[in-house]
Amino acid sequence: MLGAPIQAAQRFSSLKADRMAFQFHPEVMLDSIPLLVGIQGLTLKISAAGLMLGLLAGLVAAVRVVRQEDASRSEYLDRILLFSVGGLVAGMALGIAASQICGDGQALSGLELTLFITVCGLILGLILGSAAGLVNTGHNRVLRALAVTYIEIIRGTPLIVQVMFLYFGLPLVMGIRIPPLTAGIVAIGINAGAYIAEIVRGAIVSIDAGQGEAARSTGLTGFQAMLYVIWPQAFRRMIPPLGNQFIISLKDTSLLVVIGVAELTRQGQEIISINFRAFEIWLTVAIIYLCVTLTLSWILRRAERRLLSRVVRRTQMGAKRAVRSA
Repeated sequence: MLGAPIQAAQRFSSLKADRMAFQFHPEVMLDSIPLLVGIQGLTLKISAAGLMLGLLAGLVAAVRVVRQEDASRSEYLDRILLFSVGGLVAGMALGIAASQICGDGQALSGLELTLFITVCGLILGLILGSAAGLVNTGHNRVLRALAVTYIEIIRGTPLIVQVMFLYFGLPLVMGIRIPPLTAGIVAIGINAGAYIAEIVRGAIVSIDAGQGEAARSTGLTGFQAMLYVIWPQAFRRMIPPLGNQFIISLKDTSLLVVIGVAELTRQGQEIISINFRAFEIWLTVAIIYLCVTLTLSWILRRAERRLLSRVVRRTQMGAKRAVRSA
């Protein structure tokens, strides 16, 4: 009768002892970074070369900024950081592509695979979202109904359900096996496409309708007016929400762990199954996600600020020309 309470008390005391014996090991975090990031071999070499080239280009651009009379110290540092990050991103992209084409024997994993899934998924999402957003602003009721149905279904269901349906449910109906990586990219793309469609629709609707009418009055067709007049202005307004969607899709890739995709979160689980240091590994995973998202947020803020400064500069130049002509 007293066996179960005694065993429960022993388990509680052992758990309490384990908690008291916990020690933080920062060396575990340092050792796990190469496995979690996954960037090694040919990818690492090309990424380092891209970083160095980006840093050199940033220094050259910063020297040109310093020569301007109205240049500030922040602009000098922004140019260096912007080109350095751009060189690193371009180097990583080229490195991933080169490692897959050359076949260096290393499969994508960790952060490398996370970025690959995010970029490929957003390319697909941008295609689907642009098409659905343009159709949603058109006058064809059938196409608009299809676009609205797609948007509402995807936005109304969780991403993890969509991933499970694509990987486990759809193959039963179609009789084919979908690889986990393909299912993950398609799921991210379809999910992002629904949100990008609303971004595209909102940006197009925000443009004054009189501009389209003025463009058509000059002899342009509806397609030409959209391509040359409305779309360039709408695209500038899409950049901040598209960047936000990129960050959201990057974090959503962690849900692909349910189908065994070896992205950053899955890589963390595999490392924990070996060394049983859950606190250090999950803390490292969180820090890596945070570093990537903060870098992307900084790049987006700088891009938005530069676009705004260009608009202000063009407005000032137009005002000066108007004053001179008057």
